[in-house]
Amino acid sequence: MTNPILGKWHKHRQAGACDAQLHLVDGVCFVTLDDTQHQISLGEVEISPRLGNVKRTVRLGNLGTFITTDNDAIDVLLKNNLQNNNYTHRLESNHKWMLVAIVVTIVFVFSLFKWGVPFAGEKIAYMVPDKVTKIISQDVMEFLDEHLLEPSTLTTQKRQDIRQHFNQKLNKKSAYTLHFRAWNDDESPIANAFALPSGDVIVTDELIKLAKNQDEIDAILLHEIAHIVYRHGLQSVARASFIATISTVVIGDINAIADIGIGLGSLLIETNYSRDHESEADLFAFKKMSAAGIDPQIFIHIMQRISDDKEVDTQDTQNKKLLGYFSSHPNTVDRNKIAEKYSLCFQKQTSCDQESVEH
Repeated sequence: MTNPILGKWHKHRQAGACDAQLHLVDGVCFVTLDDTQHQISLGEVEISPRLGNVKRTVRLGNLGTFITTDNDAIDVLLKNNLQNNNYTHRLESNHKWMLVAIVVTIVFVFSLFKWGVPFAGEKIAYMVPDKVTKIISQDVMEFLDEHLLEPSTLTTQKRQDIRQHFNQKLNKKSAYTLHFRAWNDDESPIANAFALPSGDVIVTDELIKLAKNQDEIDAILLHEIAHIVYRHGLQSVARASFIATISTVVIGDINAIADIGIGLGSLLIETNYSRDHESEADLFAFKKMSAAGIDPQIFIHIMQRISDDKEVDTQDTQNKKLLGYFSSHPNTVDRNKIAEKYSLCFQKQTSCDQESVEH
């Protein structure tokens, strides 16, 4: 039993204070008022830290609080009795809060990357000045021309015909520029087209050769134009940069953040469009095709041949890995259902709003 400590007892939910004594017996804390004793488990007792000669507060759970000026007696009590027991109790309590904190953190991080980062990426993408998009796109073009592409082997007349048709039918405001290129790897050419944020659209010779008619080329070009209109490339870069920055800060290497800006051009190449971006680009293309007098089903025809063409050559080259950004598209089965409904609307010459085609 410890020597009684004199102080004031503030009962729980009662005004005023009473003179009382506090003492400890076999792990139980007793508060004595006149001849009446109240007890509480030692593990539930919390004592405020010492600060000079400021009164100490002993929190007694549902019993209220005990306040005393006898700091030395409280220190002895802590040293001899409460320190280890209180630590164990707090540790046990903290385990529960740690679990809660872990769950909250997981939910927060998941929400941040699932909804927060895409939302921020979209907002940032539309804030990027045109001058910056041109610089990024120019760097990408230079990189591609230096490492992956070479001048087109299509005849000058063929390129002029496609470009003239494109400008007259799909590019009346001259917002986009076509560039024809061939792959510098003859063993694994990829039939595709891809858009840069500045409005430049790169078309590979292999795509022109694979397409059966101009409508199929137009279908692919409209899909790529959608990526420019909705700034999907910049959104991907913003999201990836945001994630890299967060990860770097968490890891603690703040200096590495500066390196993120250096690789924006390469990041634009290596980052995949999201499935939502591809679906949005599909809907844009289907609507524009219908308005231009092109059956949306044609888009599926050319996409299927592109897919089949890729499956023929299964060689896993570094170029193909690097160009995953340009060639990554959702499964054509998902597209078929929407394209067929837009095609049906086109044939019936009726409007086909988005709600009627979503699944």
